Amino acid sequence: ALTKGEAEAILRKKLSEITKAKLTDVHSTEALKPRTFERFMKDEYLPHCKATHTASTYIRDRSLADAVLKHFGRMTLRSINSGDVQRYVDQRVGSQTRFKKPIKPATVNRERTFVGAVLNMALRRSLIDRNPVVAVRRLREDNARDRWLTHGEEASVLKLCPDWHGCSRSMQSA
Repeated sequence: ALTKGEAEAILRKKLSEITKAKLTDVHSTEALKPRTFERFMKDEYLPHCKATHTASTYIRDRSLADAVLKHFGRMTLRSINSGDVQRYVDQRVGSQTRFKKPIKPATVNRERTFVGAVLNMALRRSLIDRNPVVAVRRLREDNARDRWLTHGEEASVLKLCPDWHGCSRSMQSA
């Protein structure tokens, strides 16, 4: 500040921020500044992932980031609530991939978990006071699939059958 009046104005503003932080029960005045989900992810979360995760995990995180940024990108961290997360999950369940296949519940669960991880980091850095993803249930995943043995796989299994089992010779001849 160049003048006493400017210095007093700056001091009043800082004291106001500190008072507001105490009243809203946040740990720092930095947490009061609105920060978008996208800005936090690009400036803090993804660089952290790049430094601490394997290359393949980082690539997966970048892919997940692209998916969730379309919905959460412009929202401020403090404004995201469990209803926003639930709406995202509901929207993704009914959507399709670029190849016109329905998005599986496992994919939606991975994206939900990713949003939760981003918000957990914001929570650890005192930028938010709760993680709304906790209130949103994971989708039920049906991981069952039918798989049939090829003729070569069947022959390999039957060769390993013990003689007393009686299947190796009788089945091979069929």
